[in-house]
Amino acid sequence: MKFSALLWVYIRWIFFISLALFVSLVLINAFDEDLRPEAQAALNWQSPANMLVDNGFVILLGLDAPINEDALQVGTRRYQEELGRYRTLLKTHVEPTISSEPSADKINSPIDLADAKWKIFYCDYEKKQSCVDFYRTLTTQEVALFYASQRPLEARFNTIKQSKHYTEAMPPMISGYIPKYSNLTAASELARMKAVRLITSGNMDAGVAEFVENATFSRKLMMNANSLVARMIAVAMVQKDMRILSELITQYPAIAVDFNAQLLPITSTISSFEFSFAKPFQHERNMTLQVMYQLKFQVTKKSNWFNKFIAYVIFKQNATVNLFYDWWQVNLDLLQAGPQNQLEGKREIHKQQQALLGFGYAPYYLKNPIGKILVSVATPEYSNYVERQYDLEGQIQLLALQIAMSRQYLKDENAESQITSLLDAYPNPYTGKAMRYDRKKHQIVFEGHQVSRANFGKSLTYQFELSH
Repeated sequence: MKFSALLWVYIRWIFFISLALFVSLVLINAFDEDLRPEAQAALNWQSPANMLVDNGFVILLGLDAPINEDALQVGTRRYQEELGRYRTLLKTHVEPTISSEPSADKINSPIDLADAKWKIFYCDYEKKQSCVDFYRTLTTQEVALFYASQRPLEARFNTIKQSKHYTEAMPPMISGYIPKYSNLTAASELARMKAVRLITSGNMDAGVAEFVENATFSRKLMMNANSLVARMIAVAMVQKDMRILSELITQYPAIAVDFNAQLLPITSTISSFEFSFAKPFQHERNMTLQVMYQLKFQVTKKSNWFNKFIAYVIFKQNATVNLFYDWWQVNLDLLQAGPQNQLEGKREIHKQQQALLGFGYAPYYLKNPIGKILVSVATPEYSNYVERQYDLEGQIQLLALQIAMSRQYLKDENAESQITSLLDAYPNPYTGKAMRYDRKKHQIVFEGHQVSRANFGKSLTYQFELSH
């Protein structure tokens, strides 16, 4: 057989095989799935009934409003605008841009974090070995000037804390409005500064009360966080609270005895369901499902004929939404298996997610190939976020142990003989065993897994020294 004839045979075979694969691809993807009820429910997000009634979160939405405007009114307007944008998205399949409402100008805004003259009054947790010492050494004149400049911010923050409830909820849109959490964290740090200066000046009752109120709100924020952004900000706030309290007890161990009842609520475990990742994960999942559901409409409106062909024939809208729902559920179920099961949980997540992809070899799949490619690349790794919270649980356990030991030392000079029993009562969340006792340095140590900017030098190590 001549070479040209043989080449023609190969070309025909390649053509017919390609055609067969193409026809198979079209036939296999000829029909879409029905949206499962749980996926449909996730797409039909509804605003909480009492969202705008005495809700501290609504004030947070307007926390950066100019001083001559009411933060609650600005927050209410912003929330209603977000609801309007969301309804427009559902109706037109086009996500409107955020309103061009002018942001609070730098002169009238409660606080301008970019202004160096105010930033110097906040402890740099990464660079300061002791934030308590830092706040104590600020001059009275400097602090008085700083307090005066922050009164509008402090007043709004107090209104948030005093609200009847704090319910965070925002429509699940990929370009949704994000509150100015920087102002919230600034107000929280201002409260820590006030508490520290009251305590170090001898006014223990007022200082501890100020600290506990602020730390209680940090926990409330963490418990009600509806997005990963808010959850991680709240985790960082609680980490700072725990660090400051640890430093205070190191210098003023009587706090552990005299105010034990007040400290118990803010040093209790965060391993309960109330602090689980269910809410923020559901919000992230619902945003992703909405994007996938709207993708077909977006592509078919503005794309060329080839992309429209892919969208109508190959991309399966409902099947993709169902797949993403299951993919996220695997993450949620296994990442919350507990800190002692993290490694095995990660392996199981990979195993179950691969099973969801079905027949094929990444990234080549016959059934709903576009959806399966999207789910593989559009879902970030979330285990780091969960580990940061487990690190916080370890930090809280370490602080609770420090309080217990401080109380014991104050009552019994021979308390070191009881260290072992106390260590067993406050275990490392990752191992379930006692925290490490460094006898050489006379320290109790907890090793975290994730870097935290709330720790000195962004160290993974948390520790406290035993009293002598």
